Amino acid sequence: MPTKKVPMKKIIEVLRLHHETDLSQRQISKACNLSTGAVSKYLSLAKAKGLSANNLNKLCFSATTDVWM
Repeated sequence: MPTKKVPMKKIIEVLRLHHETDLSQRQISKACNLSTGAVSKYLSLAKAKGLSANNLNKLCFSATTDVWM
């Protein structure tokens, strides 16, 4: 069965919860309605790329907001 696409906002929320709170990956998975494997995967990928919730948010949304202002 193919995996469902996860919205970028949810991935940013996973990163934000990881960096700004003391929640475990299991708690983050429950809060975001994702599997613990998905949370682990996104945290590992972000760490490998040196991304945090703040700079990922800027990368994703700064270009679109500049267009509309």
